[in-house]
Amino acid sequence: MASNTAAFAITATGVQSALPIKNTAYNSVQVSGVFVGTVQLEYSNDGVNFLISGAAISAAAIQNLTVNAQFVRVNCTAFTSGTINVVFSMNTGSVL
Repeated sequence: MASNTAAFAITATGVQSALPIKNTAYNSVQVSGVFVGTVQLEYSNDGVNFLISGAAISAAAIQNLTVNAQFVRVNCTAFTSGTINVVFSMNTGSVL
């Protein structure tokens, strides 16, 4: 099984690049750092129109990606200070 990660260091509001997640297993996102801000996971099937799913994240956390979509991105909806570190982990291939 191959593993891929994508990381973002967020220091302002706005959306990050969308990541393809189709045909991946055990996808997760980790949010860490010393920050005052909020990020939201957004999903899309066409890579253009993104919809919010789940609760906003405003503290260190790790979550499974629970939506069966083509793409995911992180949107920093509020930012005051610090650096919000976001790491997506995506495994491809079969899982035993």
